[in-house]
Amino acid sequence: MASGNMQPKWDIYEAVILLDGYLEMHQTKTPKKRMVKIISDKLRNMAVNRGITIDDVYRNENGISYQIQSMDSAYKGYKVYVPATKLFVEAVDIYRKNPEKYIKLLNEAKRMITKNNDLTVLKKTANTSNIVDFMNIGSMAFTRPVRMSYCNEELSAPSSWKDVYINIVSILYKSHSDVFEHLRSFPESERLEFGTSDESTQMTAPRKIDDHFCIETNFSATDLVKRIKTFLSMCDVDYENVIIQYERKEDSNTHPNTTSVKMSNYSEYESAFYAYLHDTAKLADRTCCSYISSIKSAERYAANCDFEFCTLIGENREITLATATALYSDPQFVKNNEKQHNRFSAAINKLMEYIGADIPEKALVQIDDVNVNQQSDMTEDYSGIKEIIMQHYQYGVKYDSIRELMRFRQYAESMRVHVPSDDEQLKTAILSCGTVIDDKVYCKSDELQQELQSIIDEIFSSGHEVVYYECLLENKSEWMSSHVSIDELISNDLCLAVSGLEYRNWLVFMYFKLYAEQIENTYLKLVVNKTMCFNELKTNLMVMITEFSHKDFCFRQLYDDRKKLLKDFPEEDIAIFVKANEIDPEESIYRLTDNTLLEKKNDHQVDRA
Repeated sequence: MASGNMQPKWDIYEAVILLDGYLEMHQTKTPKKRMVKIISDKLRNMAVNRGITIDDVYRNENGISYQIQSMDSAYKGYKVYVPATKLFVEAVDIYRKNPEKYIKLLNEAKRMITKNNDLTVLKKTANTSNIVDFMNIGSMAFTRPVRMSYCNEELSAPSSWKDVYINIVSILYKSHSDVFEHLRSFPESERLEFGTSDESTQMTAPRKIDDHFCIETNFSATDLVKRIKTFLSMCDVDYENVIIQYERKEDSNTHPNTTSVKMSNYSEYESAFYAYLHDTAKLADRTCCSYISSIKSAERYAANCDFEFCTLIGENREITLATATALYSDPQFVKNNEKQHNRFSAAINKLMEYIGADIPEKALVQIDDVNVNQQSDMTEDYSGIKEIIMQHYQYGVKYDSIRELMRFRQYAESMRVHVPSDDEQLKTAILSCGTVIDDKVYCKSDELQQELQSIIDEIFSSGHEVVYYECLLENKSEWMSSHVSIDELISNDLCLAVSGLEYRNWLVFMYFKLYAEQIENTYLKLVVNKTMCFNELKTNLMVMITEFSHKDFCFRQLYDDRKKLLKDFPEEDIAIFVKANEIDPEESIYRLTDNTLLEKKNDHQVDRA
């Protein structure tokens, strides 16, 4: 550093960190003193990571307190207490006019602050106790708390992150009851998180704080820690007053994913079936494991239902057939199979293939969503059409193009696949094999769900009861990116992509989270970053605009981007937004669009009022 008290000039990266803190302070009502310390710590860490020698004066709290007043003037466009610097005006201008550039700069700045974290993590062993860093909360997946203290007072040893959350909230509730008085949920959540004992029935996993106050605890470890941080800020409690030690398990113990580990858990007969699936049927490892997992689940179902026979994989072929027939004859099993996209029937049918037996007759009722006895001649004659689409049309086939149909016939001839001679019949056959998106037919492998199920089963088999998306994003990104190429789908039918609670909708949400920084639509990026559960995504797309005043500088951009996204959503979905928008009548009219009749009607009513 330069001699004396001269501070080095600020750069754009420091400016966006200051602006980010300034905005967060106003949005979350964080006390200024707390935010000043946070910003100071960040900028000092950034300097160290950039090789700058710092002293006690460098970007200290007194200096940041002054600079945040300058940023206040830059943001408001006029001098408040301290004049705005040229650099701060530039940062605000980028934030308002070029949000993509702003986010890019902010992410780069954050990487400068945390660039040494990865090295630190690598140096830690499985049994080494770590301390929760509220200034930089990373993934807490596959960790467990071991000790905690509050204001230098040792608390009872926690057995889970829920215990930590409950203990901290209980302490804060006693000393800062006013903070909790009207609290219902955190800003980013649509769930009821805080309420009376009577209201606890609306929660998934309620826990009592006292006779009159309950809290929701059904969150991931990471989310629980983030909520503790928010509470500390709301109660103006220094982060240093809460010490939480935790242990991180070795990835190799947490994610047993090698074939040798999997095989060691299989019986002799299961191993033989696995070898057939892998070596003869040429299925992927994950699909093989998923099939065996499904077989085991079916056997457990048979045992729990007191079936006479409940063994599918064993030395006795007749018992296998009897068990399969009993399962296929059971209405509840058939129903469960349908709900899980024929997961069980697919595995059992492969097992029948392995032992050289016919599929039990009862299975003809509902297998693969069609009645085998009622299949049309077209399905029987042109079953190879799906294979052509999957092999040659990864990005969809234009079924209504004469030229494309000619090329399709060439592929069929080379693959020796019989197709209809009539173009209209060929179109119908192609349409029956996939999903239409923007005049194209897309067809995904039937093994997609099996592979996904295998990944989930793998995690459950390690002893975990809940799967959180951050864990999958961290460890299965390659699989996600290879199977969920949905950019075109999203741009053409976002409503279809986010409507429902099926695994495909979940994959869309996972894809969003994985590639959040690549999302160009500003409103969608905001929603994705703030949405923690995939079943909240659709609602958040509707209503998150209500969190912003029309006077906010970012409002117009968010409004325009949201309008583009939701232009094709049905009236019943828009009704959710209209209802939420009524809470603030003075702002409501500014958020309405001309996309739907319902919004136009509401706009007219508000205008008349």
